Amino acid sequence: MGGPSFRQYFGPSARHPRACTEILFQPDGRPRRLGPYGPLLQKLGFKTLEPLPDKVASLEEAVCTIAGVILSLHHRRWWRSHGTDGACGWAAIAHPIPNFAASALAIAHHVLTSRDPRSLRLDTVRAYAAELQSFSAMRLELLIAAEQSGCSTATLNCTSEIFQIGQGAKGIHFLRSGSEADSFTGYVLERSKHVTIDTLRRFGLPTAASVVVTKEAEIGPAVERVGLPCVVKPLGLNRGIGVSTYLQSFPQVEAAFTQAHKQSDENAPVLIERHVEGDDHRIMVTGDQLLWVYRRTPAAVVGDGSATIGQLIQRENDRRAAIFEGPEAYLYKIETGEELSRLLRDRYGLTPGDVLANGRRIEVVGQANTARGGLREDVTGITHPDNRALALRIARLFRLGTTGIDFLTTDISRSWKEGGCALIEVNRVPSFSGAGDAALLFRAKFPKRRSGRIPTVTIIGTAAYRASVSKTVEAVFRRHGLHVVTTDHLPGGSGSPDGILDSAGPTTVETALLDKDADAIVLRCATEQVDQFGMPLARSDVLFTEDTSPRPWLEGGAQEIFIGSPAVEEIERAANELALLHADPDEGGPLPVLDLVPSASEGEFRLRAWRAPALPRAVFWQEVGVESPAGPAGLTTPADHFAAVHALAQLELGDGAEPLLPFVYGDLAAPWSKTSFEGTMTLPEENRDAARAALKGAINRVNRIAAMKIK
Repeated sequence: MGGPSFRQYFGPSARHPRACTEILFQPDGRPRRLGPYGPLLQKLGFKTLEPLPDKVASLEEAVCTIAGVILSLHHRRWWRSHGTDGACGWAAIAHPIPNFAASALAIAHHVLTSRDPRSLRLDTVRAYAAELQSFSAMRLELLIAAEQSGCSTATLNCTSEIFQIGQGAKGIHFLRSGSEADSFTGYVLERSKHVTIDTLRRFGLPTAASVVVTKEAEIGPAVERVGLPCVVKPLGLNRGIGVSTYLQSFPQVEAAFTQAHKQSDENAPVLIERHVEGDDHRIMVTGDQLLWVYRRTPAAVVGDGSATIGQLIQRENDRRAAIFEGPEAYLYKIETGEELSRLLRDRYGLTPGDVLANGRRIEVVGQANTARGGLREDVTGITHPDNRALALRIARLFRLGTTGIDFLTTDISRSWKEGGCALIEVNRVPSFSGAGDAALLFRAKFPKRRSGRIPTVTIIGTAAYRASVSKTVEAVFRRHGLHVVTTDHLPGGSGSPDGILDSAGPTTVETALLDKDADAIVLRCATEQVDQFGMPLARSDVLFTEDTSPRPWLEGGAQEIFIGSPAVEEIERAANELALLHADPDEGGPLPVLDLVPSASEGEFRLRAWRAPALPRAVFWQEVGVESPAGPAGLTTPADHFAAVHALAQLELGDGAEPLLPFVYGDLAAPWSKTSFEGTMTLPEENRDAARAALKGAINRVNRIAAMKIK
């Protein structure tokens, strides 16, 4: 078989239930103990968060496990799988950035199979480790939030940080939290802290007194002008890098100036700013919505009378590293070193080696920025309306689509007009932390379950079948004024031996998804191609497949499936409904409120209900056409969607059919960051096929009702 090869799956397949990256290699039948590889990964530069289990594993399991540990840096455990297929072993990982997954799999395989560790290309491996370390967690969280909501994502190339959420003409380019909606003039106004402050002052908004200095000789006059205590900031850096706070003497300001130049450039301008009493608040605005207000406080430790300050910090960092989900998953590592030593000396007269008295609490970071290890508290609910209006006004003044505003005040529930506050910074690409923030930002960009989707149709079969169905679908789309991109799917091929997927260009499907001129996409695939490489998309709107052989894994790849050779009228109906459903000039068609989830059991029917915009229950059930179940008046919940599918399917089966059991699902009163809920029904033994068909029809009916009413 030679060296390892790689395969990219863009949708569900016979082997994998989802899109993923796979490495294929020759099994060697030799078991390996995983534990000893942990120190080697650390030596290679990987700051792994998931520990390697000390167990014996096959080569396939070992490759899969080590690659997953390499990718655990961003507090995520990725879906992964492994196995053998005849004389071929494989391991697969689902990661939003396929090249990262391919590289992790390649390194894991090489580490495990290399007889001489010196044969490792250390420069390449360490460069990859550094790239992984610097990769934006914000970008990753936003990609995950989109994918978990059923929305397509794509990266423009292997080197750029820009990515797209949505498809074709409805897709939006993002750079971390910023997007194509941000103006270039807004970028110019916010990229320098001094220009930002000057702009805010011009509009009569509260700021702190500040002076820009470039030379050490300018420090004295600047300090006299702004007064003490003060803050020193490099003008061109972000994420709190090089910032020193609450400086109370001229020597401290001089030392902070030197430190700022170390972090940037010795000739770079530095801002000396008057210290303002109050808590640091980050206000996040997207469009005309205020998403959240977080009170941010510096990281701190509490003494126990026996541990040194350095040991207390290490304990806290170990605790943070073990958090993979939940409200504290955003926490960054607390940095140690010269900056910590200076803070402890100047503020407390201590050193990292001193034992902290039992119960004594000290701050170990001089600033509240979460990227520097700071803590946060959600205070959106108590923010004064004037402060909300102020944040929205600033976003409009700077012409930014997404804006992070840093605001100092002793009481966020008090109006800024009362004084005692200051605007510190405006950020064009503001950071956010954790899955909940990413989900909220995603929903603000794509409101009302709008998806950024365009009509997508996949056609699987012989060349004649593909051409016939494609011709009919394209004709309908063009009658609706849509520019149709029709393409033959080229599956993700093998990569180079060093683990990087071929980068000569994306597949034709990816090209279509990134094409701003595409109003609709028709994908044509040969049957044998799909059997080997899976679906060309994670999910199509409509799927036509000529071959009637059972392929249960196809059910998760499309909203509506036609098996065999449907009449021209059926094809036209499906294409026409799809075009009408997506007839939105700005945001694309709606995502379905219900999705079918493939099940390994013939007797089980699984359904996913998305947290969708609520409709009046009376209106929803009137459209469904059956009597609504008992429940409070008001708005629909996923429980209504489960119940509607059950009722419509039972109606389709008729009175003489065996009654369907209700869907079983968990607690629907989950945190707002949870985007969907799964329900399971045990199918009756006598008429499983009829029940399954009736349930699928009911899902389509409920989705159409919700889509039209949401619009």
